[in-house]
Amino acid sequence: MLRAGWSLVWRRQRLLWWVYLLSLVLGFFATQPLVSMIGPVLDQSLAADRLYHGFDLATFGELLMRPEVAPETVGMAALFFMIIFLVLMLLLTGGILKVYNEDRTFATGEFFSAGGEYFWRFVRLTILLLIVLLPVALLNRGVKAWSDSLSDRLAQPAPGVAVRLVGALVVLLLLMAVRLWFDVAEIHAVAEGEYAVRRALARAWRLTRANFGSLFWIYFRLSLLTWLGTAVVFWVWVRFVSHHAIGVSLVLSQAVIFWWILTRLWQRSSETLWYQQHTAAPIAEPQPYFPAALEAPPGGREAPPPEVSL
Repeated sequence: MLRAGWSLVWRRQRLLWWVYLLSLVLGFFATQPLVSMIGPVLDQSLAADRLYHGFDLATFGELLMRPEVAPETVGMAALFFMIIFLVLMLLLTGGILKVYNEDRTFATGEFFSAGGEYFWRFVRLTILLLIVLLPVALLNRGVKAWSDSLSDRLAQPAPGVAVRLVGALVVLLLLMAVRLWFDVAEIHAVAEGEYAVRRALARAWRLTRANFGSLFWIYFRLSLLTWLGTAVVFWVWVRFVSHHAIGVSLVLSQAVIFWWILTRLWQRSSETLWYQQHTAAPIAEPQPYFPAALEAPPGGREAPPPEVSL
């Protein structure tokens, strides 16, 4: 299934490049408020050398305290473009899943028409996802409080650390399971044209619960591949790239973002193919054929056997 999903992503790789281009453009605009604020300050200061050839925490803190620099403005600008990216991805997801479901090339108008058709359904699914994640967040807070309480009451920190690690693992698995459930709901809504999101969630719940092992194994392997690739890139970045190699750092950071987008689309394509395989209509069994000459006549008596001439 993973090989088939990768083949589908490769055949429809234009989706990958368009999503990455969207991320790159919005990321560029999100950084402009920061550039416009700190550029005039650092361009006229010798202290910029301590940030360009390394990272001096005291210099950075002094920079943030300058009246020309407003960190809250930078944060609001970044949040604004993050929300735009989220909204646009909700718009594009319907078209992406439609392309993966039908495995054909869509015209631009047809693609965005499919995205607009499912946009509000995916908005409602996102709201329900946030509601479902509230108990998981409360569980995480409770585990953290329990871990802190054990660390305060016991002389040895090992029990508190163990509780925290086990709790974090459980919360992570719950987050992945919930995300997987809503992924299947989105795929079901597109594949079946389901308008009612609650029916889509109910159908996805039954399908995910009945086949959780095989479906979660697909999702987990690609999630693990995402984090392993990210760890490798950051290890290379820290180990072999100097602090002032701005161009190389930019390339590596963009490689991480591209890898995240690639593996996420790989997940969606594999989940779509899995859904098609597990919801395919069963093949009807062939019915026996009886020639008309051997059927009983309307009068109820059996027809005489046909004469055979030798």
